[in-house]
Amino acid sequence: MSYAFWSLVNQGVQIGLASQQLNVARAQASQLLAINNQLAYQQAIQQQQAILNQVIFETEQAAARLSDMASRDPFAAGILSCIRLRNVHGIDASFFHALDAKRSWTHATGRLASNWQWVDGHPQLGDPARRFVQAFGELMRWREVLGPDPQGELSRREAQAKKDDTSFKVMLWITGAGPVVFIGGALARVPLISIAGVLLLFGGAIKMLSGYGAKLKSGKAAAEYRQQLDQFNAFMSNPDGGGFLGSVASKHPQLAA
Repeated sequence: MSYAFWSLVNQGVQIGLASQQLNVARAQASQLLAINNQLAYQQAIQQQQAILNQVIFETEQAAARLSDMASRDPFAAGILSCIRLRNVHGIDASFFHALDAKRSWTHATGRLASNWQWVDGHPQLGDPARRFVQAFGELMRWREVLGPDPQGELSRREAQAKKDDTSFKVMLWITGAGPVVFIGGALARVPLISIAGVLLLFGGAIKMLSGYGAKLKSGKAAAEYRQQLDQFNAFMSNPDGGGFLGSVASKHPQLAA
């Protein structure tokens, strides 16, 4: 299967992770301020600003690149600008301490917004652009569900399910020997063997239940993941989903560059 846009999705995920890290850092800082731990609070604030500096650097680079792209392919530039803005949604100029950083952030995001607004308001390009952004958002959701290597993850889960199934069958066979030893020992009136059989029976039963639980869990996980992958494949082959993304990208290669 060809996972078009997967690298672009991965870029979006990385940007999203930076936003998540920032939210975590801000929450930690608030907690530290509440308990009046000034030293740790200052360290948390520094961590926040370090994350923000990286985000603003990447956003400025993206704004410059996409503004340049707009002169060649305004449609692609507008869509990519919209995707970039959505990935940093929630970050605003008030997060930055330095005045220069506030200005840089406002300027960079303003350039991105301008690229998207031009396309969004275009009488011919607006509708397909919005459809693309919506379908791409669905692709992003599937990336979060399936991970970066869907086929590899499915293989891993199915291999684990097969391993657990085999282990359970072996355990079931071994446990089945418990009653045989127990009955054999009782008939022969050999207490030692009989006791050993009881221990084997009950100990094996516990292991069997544990193994059965693992078998069910891994089997269910593999089945659910395969179902999700099938749904993703259906999305990718849908003319309004992956089919639409692919057809648009074929006309605008910059979208999947």
